[in-house]
Amino acid sequence: MNLKKLQQQIQLSLGNHPLSEVDYKRVESELDIKLPETFKELNAVCSYEYCQFVSFFNFGSNLTESVIAATLGVRDRFANSDNNIVLYLDEAGIILLDATSIEGTVIWCSIYDLENYFSKEKMQYEYKIFPTFSDFFQFLLDEEEKSREEDMK
Repeated sequence: MNLKKLQQQIQLSLGNHPLSEVDYKRVESELDIKLPETFKELNAVCSYEYCQFVSFFNFGSNLTESVIAATLGVRDRFANSDNNIVLYLDEAGIILLDATSIEGTVIWCSIYDLENYFSKEKMQYEYKIFPTFSDFFQFLLDEEEKSREEDMK
């Protein structure tokens, strides 16, 4: 995937609302991880949070509805979860960013499969793996476009 082309598409679709270096550093420090470079490059244009397809957690803060708080909560409950960041969580599903992956692998799965995922067991429910954060962001943009088209009908 052409990163420059995707950055242009992000800006055209979502505008210019980048995550700041302060936000990155806070998340990296609080969670003791290193964010994938692709994640930083794409979010330097506009944060994935501006896609309205999903109500993502706030990235830079450590308030209740934040990536930091949600990630620490999952880490308290599940072994082998220290390398993942929770981008979204509700009563049925979760979206995780694998911080050890150079390209930023993202998984969207059932919360009932978390233990299986973290222990590398077979998943029992439907899930989707995006090999790169670029693939995930492209998916979000595609869903955003579909939503806008439906709104115009």
